[in-house]
Amino acid sequence: MKKSFVTQPALFATHDLLDHPALAALDGIEALIDWPALEPLLPEGKGATGRPGYAAMTLFRALLLGLWHDLSAARKWFACKP
Repeated sequence: MKKSFVTQPALFATHDLLDHPALAALDGIEALIDWPALEPLLPEGKGATGRPGYAAMTLFRALLLGLWHDLSAARKWFACKP
Protein backbone atom coordinates (compact mmCIF):
# COMPACT_ATOMS: atom_id res chain seq x y z
CA MET A 1 0.00 0.00 0.00
CA LYS A 2 1.33 3.42 -0.96
CA LYS A 3 1.83 5.92 1.87
CA SER A 4 -0.08 9.15 1.50
CA PHE A 5 1.87 12.32 1.04
CA VAL A 6 2.36 14.25 4.26
CA THR A 7 3.41 17.87 4.02
CA GLN A 8 5.98 19.36 6.31
CA PRO A 9 4.92 22.93 7.07
CA ALA A 10 8.47 23.86 8.08
CA LEU A 11 9.49 23.47 4.45
CA PHE A 12 7.10 26.25 3.41
CA ALA A 13 6.96 28.64 6.35
CA THR A 14 8.59 28.81 9.74
CA HIS A 15 6.55 28.73 12.93
CA ASP A 16 7.65 32.31 13.67
CA LEU A 17 6.22 33.48 10.35
CA LEU A 18 2.87 31.82 11.03
CA ASP A 19 2.69 33.58 14.41
CA HIS A 20 3.43 37.00 12.90
CA PRO A 21 1.23 39.81 14.35
CA ALA A 22 0.28 40.98 10.85
CA LEU A 23 -1.73 37.79 10.36
CA ALA A 24 -4.00 38.73 13.28
CA ALA A 25 -4.23 42.43 12.42
CA LEU A 26 -7.65 42.09 10.76
CA ASP A 27 -9.27 39.89 13.41
CA GLY A 28 -11.09 42.93 14.81
CA ILE A 29 -12.66 43.63 11.42
CA GLU A 30 -13.83 40.00 11.18
CA ALA A 31 -15.69 40.45 14.46
CA LEU A 32 -17.07 43.86 13.47
CA ILE A 33 -18.48 43.14 10.00
CA ASP A 34 -21.19 40.58 9.35
CA TRP A 35 -19.77 39.16 6.11
CA PRO A 36 -22.55 36.59 5.47
CA ALA A 37 -25.13 39.42 5.58
CA LEU A 38 -23.19 41.31 2.88
CA GLU A 39 -22.79 38.36 0.53
CA PRO A 40 -26.33 38.45 -0.94
CA LEU A 41 -25.80 42.12 -1.80
CA LEU A 42 -22.78 41.38 -4.01
CA PRO A 43 -23.22 40.51 -7.69
CA GLU A 44 -22.85 36.95 -8.84
CA GLY A 45 -20.59 36.38 -11.85
CA LYS A 46 -22.27 34.57 -14.72
CA GLY A 47 -19.53 34.36 -17.32
CA ALA A 48 -20.22 31.61 -19.83
CA THR A 49 -16.72 31.39 -21.27
CA GLY A 50 -13.17 31.41 -20.03
CA ARG A 51 -11.81 30.74 -16.60
CA PRO A 52 -14.08 31.29 -13.62
CA GLY A 53 -13.57 34.62 -11.93
CA TYR A 54 -12.76 35.38 -8.32
CA ALA A 55 -15.58 35.24 -5.82
CA ALA A 56 -17.29 38.61 -5.36
CA MET A 57 -16.63 38.52 -1.60
CA THR A 58 -12.90 38.06 -2.19
CA LEU A 59 -12.83 41.04 -4.55
CA PHE A 60 -14.90 43.14 -2.14
CA ARG A 61 -12.53 42.39 0.73
CA ALA A 62 -9.54 43.24 -1.46
CA LEU A 63 -11.19 46.52 -2.40
CA LEU A 64 -11.81 47.40 1.27
CA LEU A 65 -8.23 46.55 2.22
CA GLY A 66 -6.98 48.71 -0.62
CA LEU A 67 -9.10 51.64 0.51
CA TRP A 68 -8.20 51.28 4.18
CA HIS A 69 -4.46 50.89 3.56
CA ASP A 70 -4.15 53.18 0.51
CA LEU A 71 -2.88 50.44 -1.82
CA SER A 72 -2.59 51.03 -5.52
CA ALA A 73 -4.46 48.85 -8.02
CA ALA A 74 -1.20 47.30 -9.23
CA ARG A 75 -0.20 46.29 -5.71
CA LYS A 76 -3.64 44.72 -5.10
CA TRP A 77 -3.40 42.84 -8.40
CA PHE A 78 0.02 41.38 -7.54
CA ALA A 79 -1.11 40.53 -4.00
CA CYS A 80 -4.18 38.63 -5.25
CA LYS A 81 -2.48 36.94 -8.19
CA PRO A 82 -2.48 33.14 -7.72
